[in-house]
Amino acid sequence: EGPQSPDSTPATTAEEPPSPASPAAAPPSETTQAPASPAVPAKPAGPWRPDWSFEAMTRQLENLRREAEGLADKGRIPDSEAAWKALSNALKRSRGGAGSPRELAAKSREARMSLESGRPKDALQSAKPASEGLAKALGPESPEALYASETLAWARALTGEAKEAKAELARLREVSERTLGSEHLQTLSISHALGEALKAAGEAAPAAAALKAALAARERLLGPEHPDTLSSAEALASASLASGDKTAAKELYARVLEARRKALGPNHIRTLDAEYTLGFVLNALGDHSGARDLYASALAGLEKAKGANNPDTMSVRMALATAHRSLGELEKAKGLYKSVADAAAKQLGAEHQLTLAAKTNLAWVLNAQGDREGARELYGQVLAAREKALGPDHEDTVSARAALARVLAAMGDAAGARDLLRGALDAASKAHGADSAQTLGIKESLARALNSSGDREGARELLAESLEARDRVQGPDHPDSVATAWALAPLLRQLGDLPGARALFERVLAAREKALGAEHEDTLAASEALAAALNAQGEREAARDRYAAALAARERLQGPASPDALRAKAALAGVLKSLGENEAARDMFAQVLSAWEAASGPDGADALAARIGLAGAQQASGDPAGAAANYRLALAAREKEKGPESPDALWAAGALAFSLDAAGDHAAARDLYSRVLGAREKALGPDHRDTNASRAGLARALEGLGDMEGAKALYGRILESYERTLGPDASETQAARRALDRASDPFLNF
Repeated sequence: EGPQSPDSTPATTAEEPPSPASPAAAPPSETTQAPASPAVPAKPAGPWRPDWSFEAMTRQLENLRREAEGLADKGRIPDSEAAWKALSNALKRSRGGAGSPRELAAKSREARMSLESGRPKDALQSAKPASEGLAKALGPESPEALYASETLAWARALTGEAKEAKAELARLREVSERTLGSEHLQTLSISHALGEALKAAGEAAPAAAALKAALAARERLLGPEHPDTLSSAEALASASLASGDKTAAKELYARVLEARRKALGPNHIRTLDAEYTLGFVLNALGDHSGARDLYASALAGLEKAKGANNPDTMSVRMALATAHRSLGELEKAKGLYKSVADAAAKQLGAEHQLTLAAKTNLAWVLNAQGDREGARELYGQVLAAREKALGPDHEDTVSARAALARVLAAMGDAAGARDLLRGALDAASKAHGADSAQTLGIKESLARALNSSGDREGARELLAESLEARDRVQGPDHPDSVATAWALAPLLRQLGDLPGARALFERVLAAREKALGAEHEDTLAASEALAAALNAQGEREAARDRYAAALAARERLQGPASPDALRAKAALAGVLKSLGENEAARDMFAQVLSAWEAASGPDGADALAARIGLAGAQQASGDPAGAAANYRLALAAREKEKGPESPDALWAAGALAFSLDAAGDHAAARDLYSRVLGAREKALGPDHRDTNASRAGLARALEGLGDMEGAKALYGRILESYERTLGPDASETQAARRALDRASDPFLNF
């Protein structure tokens, strides 16, 4: 649960607190694009307006038209849509009646406003008759018909017909270029829409190319702060985000936000939308503080503009809660999630998706805070609602079931966790077949639940079955097959099958390089996972080179202080330490620690990991006092977070004892080792390897104090344990025998 690493299942599950929804596709251009004249203007005076001179209009209708256009120019899209609808209805009753060119043009404009309001289905209903009627009345290549056809195709792209819309927009662009010119505003509008359709079809690179060209032309013809230019900038930012270039997306969204604040003011709806969208990108880049501040600003504005319980306001409140959660501010996150869950249930209903999403997030926080019962209750409510609304085999239902299963496993009910998912697996197999996408998805959810409950072998078996089926049915390069291989690889590594894990990581890396490019975020993650596998197999130089390449790419694409870059640098430092480059490792760990402390404070998980790495490098480079100082801070943090007898706290205590012993403080080391040994005997038993490791540390501290009899007794106890549990020839047994011989021989001891 939480941020995923190669050691966790990469597939999204409900127990992971959902990020705020990805920014929607940039809204269509805020003004209509095609000029009335087919001539290409050297410098357009302004956005095109439909030719309303088909028939003489009454003053009342003319005023209504001007009002509708003015509202759109001011960014008041819902009001503009209402005005265009009123004009369309009035024109139906005027001379010429329904179906006249001007009534159809008004309906086409109404459809565009519906599209800009985020309702492509409504736009589709209005745009289709407008497009067909204008093509028949004025000709399919007239500016008015092209405009309506563009709106129709765009709406189709956003309602599941991206492939067809893409082809239609390409045709419309060719017509517009031929009849109006390549830099005519209508042509640029169609190019912009084509970029959006390509993005909707999953073709991020061609989409970015089309949108970049449209943006450059609009900047040249209309200026950098024109609303249409900003629409292209926003769309290009969205395409950049989809292709993994978060830094480019951040710069473009920041530009849009600055321009909207300047043109519309800080409290305009479009300004607030831009704040939310930039916050989303910052959150994705790991700048949770920056995201939190933008979300808070957007929330304050939306509460004034739309009210505290408006669905849009509640969605931003949930995004703010997620930023707090990412910063470790769980109490603030809990309060915000609860407020959304309560308000959404009251306003929208207990089974509305926003209500269920807020409950899922709240359950995650409760689980993270140790309130298993509260988390179980909420996850149970979400599961019941999704089973009722979506059925037992829907992916959202399966995700809810997996979340509940994880909590049950954490509460010690491993059987209940497994039963939840096995029932769904049986039902899906009967309904859809053993190799269907639904069945394989449930099987993989069951594998994750088994892994969480400690049944790694059972999880491995299920994931291996799923991977074999996906390779056979979908092909080895299909994204689902690659995702399953990505889930299985770290599990094999945990089970000790290093060659198998390495082979799968190599397969995932090759597939992602081919599909996404060498520097996509997912490709870099696969390269880092392969580096870890190489390091585990002892291929330190190869691991070092991969980590160094990934670090260089992350620093260039995301910045040297980004979370991914810092984690890559920490991994590289660990390999350098394994290669004996202790000073270089020490300096690198120190840089990482300083950056994490500045970003999230000294007690964050990443800062703590960097501190432990730094202490190890200090110890290896001959600075036991420096190591002891950092291990002492790490121990205090572990004890505060997880308790003094938690495995992590005991490990930190043992590491501190080792450093104190190396620094000559044998008495302090003895006391710490004694405490750790007692706790491990109680928790793990007298013969566990960690227990014997604590005995060995205590024996060394006693040797340092001159208590050779005490040391010999401990070494003898270790030897007896290993001979009984591992046999006389095990390497651990032989090491214990040598230690006992050294402590028993005065000459060797001297």
